[in-house]
Amino acid sequence: MMRLEINESKANKRFVHRWLACTLVRDYIKSKAKGTSPTMKKISQEIVMNIPFPSDLSIAEQRRIVAYLDELQTKVDTMKRLREEAMKELDVLLSSILDKAFKGEL
Repeated sequence: MMRLEINESKANKRFVHRWLACTLVRDYIKSKAKGTSPTMKKISQEIVMNIPFPSDLSIAEQRRIVAYLDELQTKVDTMKRLREEAMKELDVLLSSILDKAFKGEL
């Protein structure tokens, strides 16, 4: 575990959090990690300090990106909830149809 201090005049904390979770960074870390345990690889401070970061983005742009990603996440969460509701309704409908079919009511 490492604690990272973020200079908030240069980077938005929420943007950094999102950036560290992106595929590009995860792949970078996986390629640099060392150790024999497949579940507990080690990364050095040097590796962390060399994580690619889009330093050319302004704080305002970082905030805009975070807001956009938050909006997308809200939509994804809504779609997941609606999908689950639809699946439950389909299960009830299927049960009802099968019940009627076995009773000869179709």
